[in-house]
Amino acid sequence: MALPVKAPWTLRNTSGAGCQALPIDARLLSQHQWPLPRGRCRVLQRDLQLLKRCWAKQEIQRDDREQLGCPASVARRPAWGVSGEQDQHILQKYTAWAQAGWCEHGSKVGWTTSSHWWRMHKCVIVTILKTWLAHLKPGDRILDWGSGCGHKLSWSHRLFGLEGLGVELVRPSVVWARRHGIGARHCEADGRNLTWIPDGSLDAVVSFASLYSLHGQDQCEVVGQLVEKLRPGARAWLGWMAPYPFYHHMHRTKTELELALPWACPSDVMKERGPQYAGMCEEIRRYMTPPQYTWDACFSRLRNGRWSRSRVDARFYWRAETSVFLDPRDRAIWRKHKSMLPGYSLFIVRSRSKVQ
Repeated sequence: MALPVKAPWTLRNTSGAGCQALPIDARLLSQHQWPLPRGRCRVLQRDLQLLKRCWAKQEIQRDDREQLGCPASVARRPAWGVSGEQDQHILQKYTAWAQAGWCEHGSKVGWTTSSHWWRMHKCVIVTILKTWLAHLKPGDRILDWGSGCGHKLSWSHRLFGLEGLGVELVRPSVVWARRHGIGARHCEADGRNLTWIPDGSLDAVVSFASLYSLHGQDQCEVVGQLVEKLRPGARAWLGWMAPYPFYHHMHRTKTELELALPWACPSDVMKERGPQYAGMCEEIRRYMTPPQYTWDACFSRLRNGRWSRSRVDARFYWRAETSVFLDPRDRAIWRKHKSMLPGYSLFIVRSRSKVQ
């Protein structure tokens, strides 16, 4: 078992963009143990190691760019949003949890009742910033779509020196993040309306356990906007997609992959297979699974639609999250804890040159 590292209270504090040794909460910031029994995070580096790396890069600053602010009024759901009733259910649930103090360590609400939840979220953001987004430098700008209480942006600033922008719809979570978070501006806004963010202004985008709450059609449109907000060559990571064990099984079973095709599930196919498969097709549309086929279709629509007007393009990759975040030596434990990492991560790169 990987033991939690000692809290870095004795480390030197620095000025400038992030790379600050004193954590918001030493109990949260200093743990790299994975939330599964005997499990270890894929990236096992002490906070001191991350801080030394950040200090070494700290002379690189990005003060020449215009600072991004929040929209003058709360950005509302755009006309094309289709999630509807699901929006209200999710908003009410997370608003109630935030009001009950789920942002705090030691919470008695939702998933944050366990210390495993905090460890998992730190492992996730550190792993992504050390691998997929390892090219980022102190002062670079990162957006967290569905930033919640702002913990991941605070860790990104403390350990990597990044400047954050959080987009979150739940007002109590935004209020808590503004009060307790560091190194980021937290905006109360519907993440499907990103018109207030200038195109090409972001160095990276992250999102974890947020985008899946939208219908697949909305997910596709949001990704289309996020790619436009990235600078050419920049990257995005969207995690905890389709986070249910059934869909993880779909990724691996050939017969279910064949059933999921084609993307639109036309009526003649349904007639052949029977009405019991109609619900399957709706689930495919809603949760964007199987990933390769559904996102291929999404990117094709974007290239023929909004990206053709904005002259941008992007490519994507996906991986099951057991292979992204869990130490390879510990993957066998997934068989006993399938519900902990059932989803997939989507990795996106915006093309460097404009489409002609």
